[in-house]
Amino acid sequence: MQRPFAIAGLLALLAMMASPARAQAQDQTDAPAPTAEEMLAKARELYRAPGTRRPCKAPHGNEIVVCAADPSQFRTESSLDEAVRRGERPAGDIPDAPDVDGLPKGGTVVVRGCFIPPCPPPPAYFIDFSTLPEPLTPEEAAKVKAAPTEAP
Repeated sequence: MQRPFAIAGLLALLAMMASPARAQAQDQTDAPAPTAEEMLAKARELYRAPGTRRPCKAPHGNEIVVCAADPSQFRTESSLDEAVRRGERPAGDIPDAPDVDGLPKGGTVVVRGCFIPPCPPPPAYFIDFSTLPEPLTPEEAAKVKAAPTEAP
């Protein structure tokens, strides 16, 4: 008695497994698999930037298609570009460029001198200018220039 139920259960299980396989086989025979070029064209159409023009269509028969390449088709304007064109601040949390010149805002004042005593003494010169020789006269300079130099 149990044997006919076991066989019926096994047949039902096989029938359930065969149905999806048969459906897959029908799907594969109905439509050919898409090529890589078709899939890329579909992806380009789905994911193209808004506002970009579609490429020119190919002519059919004696049809004349007038179409020019548009270099702006490769550029998409962002909200930042729009705000800059209008002269406004861009929307969102776009930070300003930091001020790195190190100077305070407004005018810069440079002050020299000693305002809090004790002030340092004047600088000490390490060269005794009185011992420097007097400059040559033009005649003496001409003689020095004309003197022959010996090879080392």
